[in-house]
Amino acid sequence: MDILGIIKNLLGGDKELKVADLLTKIVALVKPLLAEGKLGELVQTALGNFGDLGEQLTATKTSLKTATGEAKASLTAQKNDMVAQMKDKGNALLDSLSAESELPEALSGMMSKAKNLLGKL
Repeated sequence: MDILGIIKNLLGGDKELKVADLLTKIVALVKPLLAEGKLGELVQTALGNFGDLGEQLTATKTSLKTATGEAKASLTAQKNDMVAQMKDKGNALLDSLSAESELPEALSGMMSKAKNLLGKL
């Protein structure tokens, strides 16, 4: 699936999961560039920090759906905290990637869409 197809598939549904999926796909697209040594250490650090947030958010949302009462309120607070972390780290990742001059045009457009989605969280 091409980048536009990925974005179109992510346009419906849960905003937080949509952003997590989009950022996870950006990370997957960027990893080959890392292997080729085309991205700087700052971006590698940002990718490392972002790493598992999407998976953690997905797991938290799944747990939230099955929780009740006080546990649900606690998980909601945890989810909100993780969304804020994802937003901060996602923005940091996108800012770091934007500083690179060797990015493919399609990835640049996808990053712009991710920035817009992060702003809507």
